[in-house]
Amino acid sequence: MRGNHLSNKLRELRRSLGISQEAMGMQGFVSTPGWVKIENGSRHPSDELLKKIVDWLVRDGYLSPSKKESTLDEFLTLKYMSHLSPFVRNMASQHHRTTYKIS
Repeated sequence: MRGNHLSNKLRELRRSLGISQEAMGMQGFVSTPGWVKIENGSRHPSDELLKKIVDWLVRDGYLSPSKKESTLDEFLTLKYMSHLSPFVRNMASQHHRTTYKIS
């Protein structure tokens, strides 16, 4: 199954940190098979899971505390973009790229 914006972002994040899917599964907030499903877009993380991931990023020093809220906001925005009509999704995607300076 083709990933969505959020699954792609989470995959990019994991890779940028140099962490394997197995290591993500060992963090305790999701199993390795669960993480694989999130990355391939066949499982959608709950808002609570996204919050736990951001908390972990801050706690382990991967993310500064000042970026915590904006990172969670970005994850939630990407999650809910898939529920929008194509027209609104395109507008939201353009806004997201501008806000987060994505090429």
